[in-house]
Amino acid sequence: MRCFALLTFFVYSFAASGQVTISDFIKSANDDPEVKTFTEQNRYLQQRTYRLPFLQRLEFRTQNRELLANQQEYALRLTPSNPWEVRNNNRYFQSYQNSLLFEKEFLLKDALHARYEKVITLVYLTELALKKTDLIEMKAKQVAILEKQMGSSFFDADDYVDLQLEKLDEESERDEADALIADERFSIARIYQNAFNKKIEWNFNVVISPEKIKRVTDSLSTSALQSRLIAYQKQKIKLAQDEYALEKANINFGFLQAEFDNRRVEQNRTPVNISGGVTIPIFNPNKGDMTKRKLDAIDATFDLEEAESEDKVDKMILHERINFLFERYRRLEEKIALLRNDDVPATLQALKGGDPAVRIRFSESILKLEMVQSKIKRDLLLAYLDFLYTSDFLQLDPLTNYISPSLDLL
Repeated sequence: MRCFALLTFFVYSFAASGQVTISDFIKSANDDPEVKTFTEQNRYLQQRTYRLPFLQRLEFRTQNRELLANQQEYALRLTPSNPWEVRNNNRYFQSYQNSLLFEKEFLLKDALHARYEKVITLVYLTELALKKTDLIEMKAKQVAILEKQMGSSFFDADDYVDLQLEKLDEESERDEADALIADERFSIARIYQNAFNKKIEWNFNVVISPEKIKRVTDSLSTSALQSRLIAYQKQKIKLAQDEYALEKANINFGFLQAEFDNRRVEQNRTPVNISGGVTIPIFNPNKGDMTKRKLDAIDATFDLEEAESEDKVDKMILHERINFLFERYRRLEEKIALLRNDDVPATLQALKGGDPAVRIRFSESILKLEMVQSKIKRDLLLAYLDFLYTSDFLQLDPLTNYISPSLDLL
């Protein structure tokens, strides 16, 4: 029993200490239930179970006009499938299968986008919590310095009270960030169950840099990759047209009937005769369904026009936003580097009579600039994600971890 308990503890400890990689989490989009549903539907359609048989109906008929045993008549009626309906049915389901492939692709893209978004949110919150912890430590150092300066000319009671309140505010915000991090980790574990009881420790160090985001988007923006949304809208038009043709051909083609008449035997006549008929579709009974399919085709045509007009504009806007955010990030980075290498802290401290709290307050200001920089980096990652989503690179096969520094294949 003790051995079993030790083994259980060992297994649990090993699982809890395991690391969840960003690549594994993103790759799990392939196992999303909605994506798998479309995968199974396509697999079923590949079996071509939709193909209509050559013979639509087989009927056995009998009648007795005079209710006498020797007056019995028998007939075998064959109703063949309408050849135009067979052809249009095949075309429709082939178009439908292609539409399902597009829909599966879009669901995969949505699942990937949701996972990337959670990674970006978690790495930002982790960075925010670390910066808040550093800020709290700086506040604590300033409070400690003021406590040592009580009774001297450096001590200011108002500053002391303000610092204590600011420290409490920062602690509250850090606790809120910790709670949000825990929520994100639980949310990730719900999406990717292999993450349960494992460590999820992602930060800005393990994601793509702003400089590389700029290079990647500049490169991809010149790509001539066809918009999958536009291709899907064209497929929707074809699907509506094929369904319209199917409804139009959904008419009984006619029949072929072989009859056996007992009365003809007594008359020394051939008891078997053959008859047939062809349906002449003067009025199509599927007018209502045909009208619906025509309306679907019109609707899909205008959706195509809308997609074509928005496609290029969206890519250009997102590319410009990435450039704007990158320039903000770069300027702030230069400013922080300049402040760190400047003699301003020493000069300010000397002007304040050597007060050590001045240097800490200066470092606190730089830390707040770094927090702004982290927020810009998060916004840059999200804009980069939206650019990949809109440009249809996100779900491009083979899948790539676009958030990794080396753009690893999944």
